[in-house]
Amino acid sequence: MNNRWLSRFLRGVFWHSIGIFGAKFLILAMGFVLTRILGVENFGRISFLQSSVNTSASIAASGLGAATTRHVAEYRDHPEQLSGVISLSLIFVFLGGSSIGALLFFYSTQIASLFLTVEESQYIRLTGICVLFAVLSSIFISILTGLEAFKRNAFIQLLVSSLTFSIIVGAAWKSGLDFAVQAFVISIIASSLIYMLVITITIRKKHVKLSLSGAYAQKNIIMKYTLPSFLSGLFVIGAGWTAQTMVIKVAGFSEYGLYAAANQFYMAITTLNAMFGSVILPIFISNVKKQIKADERDSMEFFNLFFAWSFAVVIMGVIALLSEWLGLILKLHQSPILWDRIIGIVLLSACIVAHKQGLVRIVLEKGLMWIALFGNIIWGGGVVLLSYYFRNEGALGLAFAILFSYVINIFIVYPIYYKLKLLPRYFIFSFSSVFIWIGVIGMVSVSWVDIGYYYKATRFLFYMISLIGLCFLWKTGVKQATALEK
Repeated sequence: MNNRWLSRFLRGVFWHSIGIFGAKFLILAMGFVLTRILGVENFGRISFLQSSVNTSASIAASGLGAATTRHVAEYRDHPEQLSGVISLSLIFVFLGGSSIGALLFFYSTQIASLFLTVEESQYIRLTGICVLFAVLSSIFISILTGLEAFKRNAFIQLLVSSLTFSIIVGAAWKSGLDFAVQAFVISIIASSLIYMLVITITIRKKHVKLSLSGAYAQKNIIMKYTLPSFLSGLFVIGAGWTAQTMVIKVAGFSEYGLYAAANQFYMAITTLNAMFGSVILPIFISNVKKQIKADERDSMEFFNLFFAWSFAVVIMGVIALLSEWLGLILKLHQSPILWDRIIGIVLLSACIVAHKQGLVRIVLEKGLMWIALFGNIIWGGGVVLLSYYFRNEGALGLAFAILFSYVINIFIVYPIYYKLKLLPRYFIFSFSSVFIWIGVIGMVSVSWVDIGYYYKATRFLFYMISLIGLCFLWKTGVKQATALEK
C-alpha cells in the first residue's frame, strides 16, 4: 500500500478513535445508567426524543454532511472554493433546521396525534427546539472531518460527550425523567455552541471568509448532491421514525425501550464504522483526483471496501457472545430469549450496513447520488410496509422489519451497481466473503434453535468461522481479489 496515504489514514484513525471511542463509550455508558435509573419504559421515552432529534436533524441537513466532507476535502487548499462550500452548507442547514424545527414546534399536537398520542406532543415540541442546534453540530463535524482536523475534532467530541453524560445522568439521578429530558435539550444547545466556537477559530486560520457570492458559485452541488441526498433522507430517516412510532403506538414505550436498548449496540457499531469512513473519505477523495499507480489504486479500493466491514464482524461477534451478560446489566433478565433474538437481529443489520459503507463512498466520489436514491426508496418503503405487517410483534417485529428491508435492498441494488461497474466482482463472489457471512448468520440463528446449553459453544464456533474467513480475506488481499476480477 502507498505509505503516504496509509500514514494519513492511521494518524486520522488514531485521533478519531480517541474522540469516537471516548465519546461513544460515554454515550453507551449513559444508556446503561439511564436504563437502570429510569427503567426500560422511561428510557424508551428519552431514547425516542433522542431518535426524533437525530431523525429531524438528518432531514434538515439535506444530505449535506457527506457532501460537505467530500468537497471540503477536495478544496481545502483552495480558500475561495472552500469558502463557497462552507457558506453553502451553513446556509442550507440553517434554513432546513429552522424550517423543520418551527414545523415540529408549532404543529407538535397534530403530529403527535397522527403518529403517537396527544400526551406525547411534548417530545415533538422539544425536538423542534433541538433540531437547529443538532444539525449545526453535525455540519460542523463534517467540516472538521473534511479538513482532516481529526485531533481537534477528537478533543471536542470528548468534551461534548463528557458534558452530555454529566448533565443528563446527574439530572436523571437527582430528579427523574422530566429533568433528564430538560438536561438533554440543554446539552444539545451547549454542544452546538462549543462546535460553533471551534469552527470559527478553524476557518479563520484557513483565511476563509463566508459569503453569499461564494455559496452561489458552488450551486451545482445542490442538484448533484443535496437534492438527491435530501430525498434519500426523507425516505430513509422518515421511514425509520415512522416504524418506531408504530411500535410505540401499538406496544407502548416499554416495548420500544427493549428495542432501544438493543439498538445502542447497532449505533455503536455503525458509529465506529462511520469513524473509519470519516477518515477514509477525505483521503479517498484526494487520492482519486491524482494519477496513482494501478496497484496503489487496487489497494485503496480493497481497503475502502473491506476494512470497516471486517471491524464490524469482529465487534459483532464479541457483543453476541456477551449478549446474556449485557441483558443482565440492563435488567432485561425477565425475557432473556427475546433479548438474545432482538440483539442478534439488530447486530446482523449493523453488519449489512457496514458491508455497504465502502460502496457508499464510491457512489459519493462519483457523484451518483440519484442512483443511491433509488436504493434508499426501496429500503424506506420496505421498512414502513414490513413494520406495519409486524406491528403486533413489538420490538422483535421492528428489528425484523429493518433487517428484511436491508436484505431486500442489497438483493436489488447490488446487481445494479455491479452492472454499472461500480461494484467489483470479488466484493460479492469471493470465497472469503461467503465464508464470513456463514459465520455471521450462524451466530444470529443460534438463538432460534433449541439446542440447550450448547448454544454458547455453537455461537462461538460460528464466530471462529467468521474470523477464519476474515484472516483468509486479508491474507490473500488485493492479489486474489484482482485475480478474481480478471
